[in-house]
Amino acid sequence: MATTEEVKKLAALARISVSDEELPNLRKSSMRFLHTSGNLETLNLPKGFFRRRADPPLAEKRQKPPLRNVFREDGEPTPLLAPGPRK
Repeated sequence: MATTEEVKKLAALARISVSDEELPNLRKSSMRFLHTSGNLETLNLPKGFFRRRADPPLAEKRQKPPLRNVFREDGEPTPLLAPGPRK
């Protein structure tokens, strides 16, 4: 069973501020969590059951638009900003 000091260290690692009044409750709930998660190892599940299967990225699902020339035919650049008024 975890000691109060271990629970304080765990809370500090998780960056959780815990008052002295909350420590016994946090200690009980963390021990319950550890016990429950430890029980998962005893289940007879197929190998790789908890491994998450990733879907292909959205970009692979979409069809790519056809390539096209984006340059102007005359080849002359258009100024982005016109010069401002002179003072």
